Amino acid sequence: MGRFILQCSPLQCLMLSTPVGPVRVTGCSLGVHEIRLTPSTTAPCGKLGVVTIMEEERKAELVKPLRACLHWLEQFFRDADSIKTIPLPPLHTGNDPDSFISKVLNTLAHDVPPGQTVSYKELAVMAGNPKASRAVGTAMRTNKVPLMIPCHRVIKSDGSIGNYMSGKAVALKRWLLDHEGASVP
Repeated sequence: MGRFILQCSPLQCLMLSTPVGPVRVTGCSLGVHEIRLTPSTTAPCGKLGVVTIMEEERKAELVKPLRACLHWLEQFFRDADSIKTIPLPPLHTGNDPDSFISKVLNTLAHDVPPGQTVSYKELAVMAGNPKASRAVGTAMRTNKVPLMIPCHRVIKSDGSIGNYMSGKAVALKRWLLDHEGASVP
């Protein structure tokens, strides 16, 4: 699997305090590169709707994609349904835009709204390759922008919740699905 490389400007890093714990966002003027969640085996207990920049004075210095990402995350944690009307900030993750992984991630981001879930197999079908369930799993594991590309909405074919962040954050996955109003056993 090759990397699709675009020249980008210097990276900016944004540290956020969120209802699910610390979140690190990196990006440049071309888009958001990565959202890094903090794995936890216990359910998040942060105050719903509160997203704060750990270095508030830097907010004015942020490139446009990071400002858009901050707004998107604030809305997501305030009311997950509200993101249905907010466009995703530009993403600049280094994935080849013509790859199957990109097709899977784009399909998930645009066709599986908050409150809904999809199995690996269903997502493979939606992305155009019904036999690629395992490749969908690879796409979920390599997703650099969780929440925006909502890999937490992908569940097992038997309806069970499955893993999240390589099994290190199943409680976080359940919290995110509950926050969005999804019904999972």
